[in-house]
Amino acid sequence: MLAAVLNRIIPANDVMPGAGDVGVARFIDGVLVDAPHLRPRVIALLNEADARERFASLSEAEQDGRLREMARHEQDAFDALLRAAYTGYYSESRVLAAMGRSSNADSASPPAPFDTRRLDAVRKRGPKYRDVATARRTAPGGRS
Repeated sequence: MLAAVLNRIIPANDVMPGAGDVGVARFIDGVLVDAPHLRPRVIALLNEADARERFASLSEAEQDGRLREMARHEQDAFDALLRAAYTGYYSESRVLAAMGRSSNADSASPPAPFDTRRLDAVRKRGPKYRDVATARRTAPGGRS
């Protein structure tokens, strides 16, 4: 069911695969494991999508209407689902390949090393923060 929802959120076209077809549901499941506070809301949202009729059995227009309802009634949960869907989709190697790009994991050569000289101007400015731990110990009446 989640794959069907994902394929409507990010449908396939001539070149690009649909989000449900490239396994973004597994990515979202992982996100929900790492962010358990979102899990009940997203699951309730998906149950709502499937409540009256099986989502996958609806026409594309009916599926889109159901998604619009979900976005309207459960905006926060729907936004979380969208963010996870797009993050998972655009980090998927097959999607990157279809776009003519490669993921860092697929790259044959490692990224160029960072030139630390680029930080020299920042280092010359010195710290732009107040060291609270030191200030507390040395300030009159400060706690030790």
